[in-house]
Amino acid sequence: MMYVDFHLHCAPPDGVRGLVSSPARIAVPFFSIQRLPDAAAEDVLAAAAGLDVSGAAALGEVGLDRRLAVPMARQIELLEALLDRAGGDLPVVIHCVRAYPELNAVLKSRRNRILLHRFNGSPEEYRRQRDAGRLISQSPHELATRNFEDFVLESDAETDAFFDYAAFYLMAAERLGVEAELLAERMNRRFDEFIGVKK
Repeated sequence: MMYVDFHLHCAPPDGVRGLVSSPARIAVPFFSIQRLPDAAAEDVLAAAAGLDVSGAAALGEVGLDRRLAVPMARQIELLEALLDRAGGDLPVVIHCVRAYPELNAVLKSRRNRILLHRFNGSPEEYRRQRDAGRLISQSPHELATRNFEDFVLESDAETDAFFDYAAFYLMAAERLGVEAELLAERMNRRFDEFIGVKK
């Protein structure tokens, strides 16, 4: 069984297909160029101009975070500049903390496929995002505390320390009332759809 990790920050182990988020290019099959919202504290135009997405499977994580001291207007400016630079065909991994109204306004006219990384919004926001066709990603922490009926799985692992994918998939499969093998098949299919792998 091949597991899928929709968002992590280190090379996935054997038996796992993963989308690795990094501020620089790394030698993995699927990498995603990361520019976190705190980069807006610097030169927004330079941060966007320096973005090289050639060969990347996705953009992100990028987004908005109300916890930061960086003004929201600057964060929005950076997010819009990064999305413009990446174009509409590249999938985007979004980091959003308590800024869904602003995020929804930015994404409203975008055609990119969107993954909301470690989504922890309200049930109403969950429905709004799902209605917009966006993927909701859950790590073990969110999965243990949320009860959504449709999601994709991520570890958000920062290091190559052991992560128990079998236990994670079993927990998610039990939540959904399906076999872990069927869940793995579903995650592999959705991963291909998200990053645009042609079969």
